[in-house]
Amino acid sequence: MKLNYVGTVLAVAIFVLSLLSGCGAKDPLAGTEWVLVDLGDRLPQEGTSVTLAFKDGQAYGSAGCNSYGGEYTLKGDEISFGAMASTLMACSDQGVMEQETLYLQRLAQASTYSLENGMLVLYLSDGSLMSFSQ
Repeated sequence: MKLNYVGTVLAVAIFVLSLLSGCGAKDPLAGTEWVLVDLGDRLPQEGTSVTLAFKDGQAYGSAGCNSYGGEYTLKGDEISFGAMASTLMACSDQGVMEQETLYLQRLAQASTYSLENGMLVLYLSDGSLMSFSQ
């Protein structure tokens, strides 16, 4: 009976340690801030600044007119963004509003990412990409 108890305790300890081993995984995006340089098929509109920052499991920034934010998750080189909440200011330039809508739609389509030469590249599920610089 004593052997069975020790085996159970050992099994529980191994299980807990296996769960905790993933907790220390470093998030390479945490604490970084980026500026959009390429929206895939177009450059950001002149005079706008579209930003993306990462902190404590949250992604946030400026979509060009409105601020936005929500959760993101990483698994290897896979990335996904949860629903993004956004402020509701109306911008006077219709082009800025269209760019903002397109940016947030494409952000939701991100499937993988890479960090290369000071750039963050988000690869989208439709095969396109978005590039950011620091």
